[in-house]
Amino acid sequence: MSTWKQIILFKLLKRNFFKSLLTGLVFAVIGIGLGIFVKPATYESSGQMVQNDNNYGLINSYGQYLTSAEYKSKLQAEIDQSSWKNYSKKDDYSVSISTGTSSPFFSINIISPNPSYSIFLANHAMSLFISNIGKYLSGANVSLVNNAKKSTRVSIKRSLMAIAMTVFVVVFFLVLIISSFRQLMLGKVKSDDYLRSVVGINKIGTFDIKN
Repeated sequence: MSTWKQIILFKLLKRNFFKSLLTGLVFAVIGIGLGIFVKPATYESSGQMVQNDNNYGLINSYGQYLTSAEYKSKLQAEIDQSSWKNYSKKDDYSVSISTGTSSPFFSINIISPNPSYSIFLANHAMSLFISNIGKYLSGANVSLVNNAKKSTRVSIKRSLMAIAMTVFVVVFFLVLIISSFRQLMLGKVKSDDYLRSVVGINKIGTFDIKN
């Protein structure tokens, strides 16, 4: 690209900046609205347990057991034998473990689309964990502190912000680049202001070409 085209392109980018910014913001707001409408609500329920000795280091290994095929199959069997066996979203859940630094206390957390189902899963997940973790880790010695009694709606604020930022960045740069290159390659003088601010020359006059 020749130097004069680079200069004009730079001026076009500046000229189209605010239009691209506004378009990006509009689409970001639309993305947030669609995210709220499309993304289903999820609910988290947790119960607390404790490591009964000072072997806190084992807690970091408990998360691996929660994601193992053996543990998942046992939990699935509990679901299939319960009143939730015909629930259409019975497989739509996640299990995680959370703990504080140098603390014997930890929690098993369940997230699912149904608040009551999350409570059910959290309590059964803890019961299965206590019954079977000793077979997985010989030094495991845990007991229940608090059952899961309630569930809270999971905030989607963070994920909505990520959607909005992604949409904004993509739309902003697409509009900015496409608009600027289109105007550069089209070669059409749209107005006196375009001629002066972008091309860098002042309009002196016009004339008609006749055959």
